[in-house]
Amino acid sequence: MAARDQTGEYHAAYQVDFASALPAFDSPGGKAYAASDADNPKHPVYGLVQERAIPSRNDVAKSLLQAPVTNLVNPVDQEVMPAGKDGVRLVTLFERPLGEALMSAGGVHPNVTERLIRKQLIPAAISALSTLHERDITHRAIRPNNIFFAVPGDNAIILGECISMPAGSGQLAAFEPLERAVADPFGRGEANETADLFALGAAILTCYLNQWPGYDQAPEAFLAARIHHGSFRALCGKHEIPGAMGVMLRGLLNDNPAERWNLNDLAQWVDGIVPQKRSGMKNWSLSKPINFNGKTYADRRHLAQAFAENIVPAAAYIREQNFLEWSQQALSHDVLSDRMERLINVKPAVELAPNPKADAEMIAKVCMFLDPAGPVRYRRVAVCFDGLGPAIADAQHRDDRDRMAIFHELLASQLIASVAEIANEKKTIAKSLSYEVSRVAELAQHNHLGHGLERALYEVNPSLPCLSAKCQGKWTATARDALLAADEQAGAGGELSTIFDRHLAAFCATKIQGFDRKLQALANPNMTGGQYALALLDIMALFQRKLSIPHLPNLSRRFAGALKPSIKVLKNRVRRETLAAKLMRLADSGSLVRMVRELDFANQARQDAKEFAVARQRFAAIENEQRWLKRRILPGEDQSLRVGYQAAAVIGFLMLTATILNYTVGF
Repeated sequence: MAARDQTGEYHAAYQVDFASALPAFDSPGGKAYAASDADNPKHPVYGLVQERAIPSRNDVAKSLLQAPVTNLVNPVDQEVMPAGKDGVRLVTLFERPLGEALMSAGGVHPNVTERLIRKQLIPAAISALSTLHERDITHRAIRPNNIFFAVPGDNAIILGECISMPAGSGQLAAFEPLERAVADPFGRGEANETADLFALGAAILTCYLNQWPGYDQAPEAFLAARIHHGSFRALCGKHEIPGAMGVMLRGLLNDNPAERWNLNDLAQWVDGIVPQKRSGMKNWSLSKPINFNGKTYADRRHLAQAFAENIVPAAAYIREQNFLEWSQQALSHDVLSDRMERLINVKPAVELAPNPKADAEMIAKVCMFLDPAGPVRYRRVAVCFDGLGPAIADAQHRDDRDRMAIFHELLASQLIASVAEIANEKKTIAKSLSYEVSRVAELAQHNHLGHGLERALYEVNPSLPCLSAKCQGKWTATARDALLAADEQAGAGGELSTIFDRHLAAFCATKIQGFDRKLQALANPNMTGGQYALALLDIMALFQRKLSIPHLPNLSRRFAGALKPSIKVLKNRVRRETLAAKLMRLADSGSLVRMVRELDFANQARQDAKEFAVARQRFAAIENEQRWLKRRILPGEDQSLRVGYQAAAVIGFLMLTATILNYTVGF
């Protein structure tokens, strides 16, 4: 494995020992192993083998490879390579911290003190995060077991890597801002820099108390405590955090992102200056408590969560209300506009027969109206708009068919686009993200080859390799890789129609502009085998040329075999023999482009059909003439009379001529 220096030149070879695991550096995105730098043995590195079905943060990796960040575990190289029993995988080489994590299963590291937090941890975090945030990158993996001492015996601190897993996926809910904590781990999304500041506050508090927040509470009770008492108080539990440390933690753990401390505020605190910032809470209170399903709710976020967890009674409750009047009474500080009312579209129960899907869709919209900063809540999923891609990938990775069906419903029904409009109306989602969500929903709505949930999966996870079973054991990251995989699959036998499964087709449609339109030519159910082969040949030849792949030998042989029956049905013997000879010569060429160009089968078939039609017309005319000549002619027919008159005239002329001659000779 080779690594590039800052000039782009390869300068070192890395060896990865796949028999020596390093679980301290594992992430939700992959497993870590010991590695060495053959060019510089004193350069500590480790390798992380990426899971195929878990999207990594490729854009972040590229940025850090080009320009490493101080006080951060940076990648030094990435390469697709054989990874032992895992097959071919993407392996990322990282700088390896030689010291331990600030906290592990055994508790907080003994060197972690309030002084170290102030003098080492916070300055290191400010240094790393300020550079990342200047590049519009969030870390999204700040937690005590992903923060390390750089070397043993030194208090220098570095943040762990942040590229191998989806943003927020490795965090406990306590380390996520409240609006994202209720989302599924893989659906939390990239967020913004305020999420990193919250996670840093939670990490500092965890180290300070030497216990994981909420460890002794049920998730539902812990969430309720955060909603009702604020995250700072809920994370502290029964502990009091006095003095400057308490002030700083209150600022970082503020549940209102607009009032949460930023890096500049934190830097001032390190210098002994307390930022003058409010530490209040945004008004999420209901105008009056709501009794629902046997419980009383005073916070709209808590009510939204209760609705999402109890869809059937929630739908019944909402349909019993005059929604306009109910919202004005329960949310007096929030106006239900005409547009919002149309988007939510609550219909009275008397107008509808029982419909679980309609109920779930309505509750998803109502929940977004109640908690517009929160995730999309639909059936069993809760996902932030910018976390949609990793959440779908996680369901695919776990082969969770129920969740995949839910995501397909969410996208194909355009529900997510409607919910995005509600969030857009409340100014909690960027218009660009709302447009992207709607575009992906449109692609997922159609279920033909190249579309559907598989297309959505690759559109919103551009770093994912192709997950087709045909690519098992490979790392199919580009359209070129996919076409080569199709060629290998062609060598394994089977029908041509099985070469492109839904994953391979959707992956190629994402990577190659216009591919999905070409695939529509294969959608005709009345196609014969030969017609399908010709249509597929045209598509694959186009992309062999476009992707500059010189040889696809298995595919060329398979297409040669599939086209033989089509040649045999041609009528012109010379044409059949000529095309059959060409096909035999092209079968081993590996060039589908030449096969299409030299066979020119569509034109040859048209010409053959045209010539055959002309020949049939001529043959029919000859047959008609033959039948006319052979048929019996009756005396009374016009034709008989006409021929008789003509014959009589000829005979009369001959008799007259003979008479004249006899007369003349007689003289």
